[in-house]
Amino acid sequence: MRTLNTIIVLADISGYTKFVVMHRSSIVHAEQIITELMEAVTRNAEFPLKIQKLEGDAAFMTAEIGDDRRKAVNDITRQVVVFMDLYQKKQRELFEKSVGGCPCTACQSIENLKLKCVIHTGEVLEKEVGGHVELAGEPVIVAHRLMKNSVEADEYILVTDAISQELEFEPYLTNRTYQETIKDVGTIRTKAYFPTKQFLARNGKKPLTRPRGNLEAMRLFAAGLLARLRGTRRSFQNLPT
Repeated sequence: MRTLNTIIVLADISGYTKFVVMHRSSIVHAEQIITELMEAVTRNAEFPLKIQKLEGDAAFMTAEIGDDRRKAVNDITRQVVVFMDLYQKKQRELFEKSVGGCPCTACQSIENLKLKCVIHTGEVLEKEVGGHVELAGEPVIVAHRLMKNSVEADEYILVTDAISQELEFEPYLTNRTYQETIKDVGTIRTKAYFPTKQFLARNGKKPLTRPRGNLEAMRLFAAGLLARLRGTRRSFQNLPT
């Protein structure tokens, strides 16, 4: 075991639970959509930031702080800003595929999925459990509990006071300070930065009829199984417009 001075990043898709609790005809698309949105974030993490664990609708990432703490804080925060931009870009791409296409609940509510990120810092313990390396300590607990906060929005970057004091730039012009009370820890000062919202409108364009949509969903599901058997990867394929 060893202790590490780290920056912790949690990226979470808000609205995930409601989104995936769908009827059977849409669960395949729901999982494809969530996977592609999360990968838009995780595959762009750069050193020293690394993925520790994927937690369904969230990615738990950390970066060990070297000699220059301020540089590390600003580097990681800039990466998170990029994550937000890439997420919105991928969301728009998937949304545009869905307009006039698949009638399933998942495809018709892509625009409701938002990304929220928490950035915290502190000393954690690196330990091996069952052959896997895990991080433990109060900073890990605080970061996870901060995902449930008093911010009345579903798209933001929330940083703790230790992070905001080191920032040399404003991630977004719109921001607000908060105080979160965490059981057994106390009060944590935070600052939320809000990106410019993108508006995704269907403009009254109706999806395919459900019978035709169901047939197409079955065809795409079969095509996906065949791709996996061949060892290839298929990106999200919505129904034709």
